[in-house]
Amino acid sequence: MLQTLLVTGTGVTGVSYHYWWVGLPDMWVPIGGIFSTLRLIPLVSTRRSASAGR
Repeated sequence: MLQTLLVTGTGVTGVSYHYWWVGLPDMWVPIGGIFSTLRLIPLVSTRRSASAGR
């Protein structure tokens, strides 16, 4: 459940760097970049869980 929330939360916020292209403030570029990077954490965690279950 936690992994699902992390993937969803970071995914939605991670695309916020696209807001810059529609004219919203520049603050969305670094915020979107940070959350785009954070999207990897739950995915790596899921991969490790799957590998440990073999």
